[in-house]
Amino acid sequence: MTLTELFKPFRLGSLELKNRIVMPPIGTRLANEQGAVTQRLIDFLEERAKGGVGLIIIEAAAVDGLLGRTAPTGLCLDHDKYIAELNELVEAIHAWGARVAIQLFHAGRETRLPSLEGRQPVAPSPIACASLGIAPRQLSIPEIETLAQKFAEAARRARDAGCDAVEMHGAHGYLIGQFLSPYSNRRTDRYGGDLEGRMRFATEILVQTRSKVGAKFPVLLRITAQEYIEGGLGLEDSQAIAQRAEAAGYDAIHVSAGIYESMARIFPPQALPPGCHVENAAAIKKAVRLPVIAVGRINDPLTAEDILKEGKADLVAMGRALIADPELPRKAAQGRFDEIRRCIACNYCVERIFSFKHIRCAVNPAAGRERGFCPTPAAQKKRVLIVGGGPAGMEAARVARLRGHEVSLVEKTHQLGGQLHLAANAPHKGEMRSLIHYLSGQIQSLGVDIRLGQEATAESIARFKPDAVVVATGASPLLPPIPGIEKGHPITAWEVRAGKAVTGTEVVILGGGMVGCETAELLAEQGKKVRIIEMLPAIASDIEPISRGLLLERMARLGIEALTNVKVEEIAEDGVWVAGPDRRRHFLPAQAIVLALGSTANDGLRKSLPGPEVYAIGDCVEPRKLPQAMEEGWSIALRL
Repeated sequence: MTLTELFKPFRLGSLELKNRIVMPPIGTRLANEQGAVTQRLIDFLEERAKGGVGLIIIEAAAVDGLLGRTAPTGLCLDHDKYIAELNELVEAIHAWGARVAIQLFHAGRETRLPSLEGRQPVAPSPIACASLGIAPRQLSIPEIETLAQKFAEAARRARDAGCDAVEMHGAHGYLIGQFLSPYSNRRTDRYGGDLEGRMRFATEILVQTRSKVGAKFPVLLRITAQEYIEGGLGLEDSQAIAQRAEAAGYDAIHVSAGIYESMARIFPPQALPPGCHVENAAAIKKAVRLPVIAVGRINDPLTAEDILKEGKADLVAMGRALIADPELPRKAAQGRFDEIRRCIACNYCVERIFSFKHIRCAVNPAAGRERGFCPTPAAQKKRVLIVGGGPAGMEAARVARLRGHEVSLVEKTHQLGGQLHLAANAPHKGEMRSLIHYLSGQIQSLGVDIRLGQEATAESIARFKPDAVVVATGASPLLPPIPGIEKGHPITAWEVRAGKAVTGTEVVILGGGMVGCETAELLAEQGKKVRIIEMLPAIASDIEPISRGLLLERMARLGIEALTNVKVEEIAEDGVWVAGPDRRRHFLPAQAIVLALGSTANDGLRKSLPGPEVYAIGDCVEPRKLPQAMEEGWSIALRL
């Protein structure tokens, strides 16, 4: 399919873009502690520029390094000392034909005390963010006026550093958005009250900015179309905000959604559909003549093309999609759609960022450490045998083949993918199959010798005579020695996920981690009455927080009952005996019992193989998750 709209040039104010793909601002934690650009950040964004994106909006830079940051390693642009390093970043991006903007922001009340070194945050009104619970101090009018000047000075520094535009961050509940929203702005002076008052701060920022950068320098405004919180901004409010922004002289509107109290809308996981905010952008576009940028889990260039063809936006922002595959624009332009490594919206990147760690990606282990972590030709070509066709094994095969090794992969089942198939069978996780498609397609096109339906043994490996062996034999469900386990004839969650029928209507699931909870949802959707037994104080504690919150909401709607701090003492033919914190025994009837008590490493083959060039990766070392499997497959291939 030819993409006729996505790769058309576009004029954004005085700025000519080579295509309509925008990389939106993405927090990376790759700045240094002082808030300056680092080589790692340059490498990260240069890789995306090299991949063919039209406009890169650099992650949010604080206009006030003392009170405006969200993290100790966030970018700052509140002093001229930051210009030189920012210029290095801009020039690296420009070298590949991409244009550059930088987002300017102040966190306001949406920050944490470690970021402010104990200082009290500030906000339009002294109302704490419900998800953070830190009471802010109300800004005085002179302070507000000073902050508008700080935004303008930061814009001037961005222009001096060579940026082609700036974007004012009025979305996601940060300071400009806090002023815009009646949920967080309860002022009664000229900066509060009706929309005109709540819009005043954003308008004054633009006036001050124009006095520093001139009338032709593009200034964008990012807004939250809907805050998805009672008393917050709705779509009609945001249409009016966009119209006032247009009248004030902003050059484009970037339409996002959500605030910290509705975090799933800022970083939509798999449970929300691709393009989940596009209709918001379409509604804003109907209200203004300005260019509109759409965002919200757009991970497919064909989807992006449709958005443009249908006139729902003028530009399409693809954030996590470009973390997963920096080459997405080039591959799409060349029609190589099957070669795109798609974002699966697992939010591993987000989880790390909110833990103050450098950005990483579950499906792209090189993200955030591009320099020195990419495949290079091997000094000595080897005959490499990989045992296991799950994600770790396939990624090892892919990278080893890219380095020039002769690679064979042996998989005992008749399909590649390993546990990814089980994961993809859970509700709202079908996009996991895209990783199977990508990895299997890559190793086939690269010429990896794939042998399905063959179980490797120490003897067969010896006959193969490889120079190096990579063992990626995965894990198996854990079957603990619970008294009576043979009586109840329980089945494993893996078997349920593989499609095995569960008899009866009353089901007890032993284990309330991710696997147990997702299996409970799957069975409840089939009409089963499901009860989860978990030893820990909470269920689903091993799930990324945003996805966890949505899963718990769905489980509640389905009527799934979870008993925590409860230990299974015995399995019977018609139920289970459990004991709570008071150690009293209770019987829970069940027509089916499902085991979701973890997994155990399949490490037998690894232990039987001698020699220095034997490596183990993935769950056969220790059962973990997809990011670790992919990273170990990548890393070991770089060592071969």
